[in-house]
Amino acid sequence: MISILDEKTELIKAHLPKIITEIINQPNWSVTKGVSSFIQEISDMAVDSLELPVWFYHLVLWPLIDSKKVALKDIEWLHAEEDDIYSLGGHFKLLAQLICHRAKMAGNYANAISELKPMIVGVVEQMIKKCEQDDSVVDIEELKADICKETDLTEPNEVFKFLGLSQ
Repeated sequence: MISILDEKTELIKAHLPKIITEIINQPNWSVTKGVSSFIQEISDMAVDSLELPVWFYHLVLWPLIDSKKVALKDIEWLHAEEDDIYSLGGHFKLLAQLICHRAKMAGNYANAISELKPMIVGVVEQMIKKCEQDDSVVDIEELKADICKETDLTEPNEVFKFLGLSQ
C-alpha cells in the first residue's frame, strides 16, 4: 500500500523547499516546536511512507538547522511519555541522515559523531533503552539495511555502534 506522501513525493520535493525558504526568511518565526512535534511522530508516519525521513531531513530539517532557524540541541525528538513511543525506525533513519551529512562536512564519521554527540546522545540513549525494553519498536536488521540503502553510508559499523544498532 502506497501512502499519499509517497504518491506525492515529486510534488512535495518541488514545492516544500519554497515554503521552507519563506519560513527561513521570516525573522521572528519560531519553528522548533513544530519541527519537534513532527519528529516525534516521524517513526509512526514512516511505516506508511518509507521515504519520509529522507526527504524530511533534506527538505526541511537541514535547511532549518543550516539557517539557524532551528537549533539541533533544542529539538525534542521523542514523546515525553515513553508509553507513547511505538516505533523508532524513522528516528534512527533521520539520525543516520544527520550523521552522514555531518560526516561530509567534518571529514569523517568519527568527527561527525563527536560533534553531534553532545546534542543527541541523550535521545540516542533513550532510543536504545526503548529498543532493549520493547524489541517491537524496530526491526534492527531491516533498519540497518534500509539505512545503508537510503544514505551514502561508507562506514556503517561506526554509525550503527553509536546508534546502538550493533553490539
